[in-house]
Amino acid sequence: MKKELQDGILYIFNQLGKNCLKPRGFKRKGNSYKREKRDVIEIVSLQTHRSIQPNEILFTINLSIRIKLLGECDTYYPGIFHGGHWTERLGALLDKDTIERLWVTNSLERWDILAERLVGKDNWWALRTDSDVEFLTKEVAKVLCEKGIPLLEENASEEKILEKWVSGQGSGILEHPYISAAVFLKLRGDDEGSERMIQKVLDNEGEPGVNFLRSRIEVAMQNLRAKRLIEKISRQRESSK
Repeated sequence: MKKELQDGILYIFNQLGKNCLKPRGFKRKGNSYKREKRDVIEIVSLQTHRSIQPNEILFTINLSIRIKLLGECDTYYPGIFHGGHWTERLGALLDKDTIERLWVTNSLERWDILAERLVGKDNWWALRTDSDVEFLTKEVAKVLCEKGIPLLEENASEEKILEKWVSGQGSGILEHPYISAAVFLKLRGDDEGSERMIQKVLDNEGEPGVNFLRSRIEVAMQNLRAKRLIEKISRQRESSK
């Protein structure tokens, strides 16, 4: 990657942090900004991709929400998609006018028709050596502030994410949402709710899927019991000082 492109990407992400994220309580950690709430962590992260064009780099902004309880107790979740149990990409929130404006230099005929088809898709921004970095920064910031952060806030709770999983909507962790719901409900102590989800997994994936799920639940419960024991010992040590 050319250094000027790399510097441009870092400049854009730093400006997003300065103008959109830090004023709203997000804190920088590497290529991510995070904001903790009672039971979840909201994450805004940068992702780049090498372009086939030598003087261009593609980038996007990932939005994700991590449920603290699952992240701490389920060993299957550390490698989850973009670190979240709910995920979205900022490019999917672009409207037709914004897509047209960002790609107006393309030589494609009837670009307006193509732009309409790209609404709601996984759109990435392109930074070129001749790009107007300030213009690009303002465009990304506008979408992040007006659409991205409100969408994060709208979904930033255990209940919101669980509601989607139970209804069969995408989990953001590359597996069926019923599996996610079954593990989470068991960790929360809702055995009946977890069994309902296990039955749905049985209906959809058969016995092998259920056997895998039950092994996951057992590991997660062992981790939860170990976590609580460690916390108990830590409290006892503190009180004995």
